[in-house]
Amino acid sequence: ALTLTELPPQDEPQKSAVEAEGYTVNEAASYMIDFFPLNFNNPTVGPIFRQLYFRQAFQHLVNQPGWIKAILNGTAVPTYGPVPSDPSSPLVSSDPARTNPYPHSVSAAKTLLTDNGWKVVPNGATYCAKPGTAAGKCGAGITRGEKISFNLDYVAGTVSVATEMQNLKAIAGEVGINISLISQTLGQILSDGGVCTA
Repeated sequence: ALTLTELPPQDEPQKSAVEAEGYTVNEAASYMIDFFPLNFNNPTVGPIFRQLYFRQAFQHLVNQPGWIKAILNGTAVPTYGPVPSDPSSPLVSSDPARTNPYPHSVSAAKTLLTDNGWKVVPNGATYCAKPGTAAGKCGAGITRGEKISFNLDYVAGTVSVATEMQNLKAIAGEVGINISLISQTLGQILSDGGVCTA
């Protein structure tokens, strides 16, 4: 009888023990991408999400290389576009998909927020100090004193994803972004995310 199973990323350090039991470990590519669906029409944080500088700052807080090393035990590759850059594929046609335009950098995230009218309060509550739409201001629909605080839904049931989200929450806190994590089934997230009208 042939037995096939998946070795979870957290068990990667046990690969040699599995092989010692007589199993053959095969590595197979799995095309998959994770993303954050942002509700631009959310009555509270939609105006913040609509600001390009905020989305760039938030992306700087995502530590793909760190997660791959510490949480996934090297079993993944960074993804910067809709198709993973490894394994090699004709579907990845440009350099932007192979390099990170927003590498992990808390200081870069802080600079983007500060340069756009926010008073960054590390491990506190960053707030809009300069409302308005001119350069150096927070942006349309954002009021003086408004804080960056929102819910982030993620798919329940995978230890590595839960750990990554806890890490993202902690890193975001370093620039005063407060995230409330909510784990749900994929179906719940997709049905909630589909209702994005104002």
